Amino acid sequence: MTVNFQHVLRPVCCHGCLAVLNTIQQNGLTEEYLRSKEQVESSLI
Repeated sequence: MTVNFQHVLRPVCCHGCLAVLNTIQQNGLTEEYLRSKEQVESSLI
């Protein structure tokens, strides 16, 4: 299963993740999502 996220087909594990990424894009929240994801990833280092 894949989703077109930022013009790139990306794999997703389930329909829930597919729905979340589609909702993020449809509501113009891509930048906020990527920023918060980046903060989480950097805190794990």
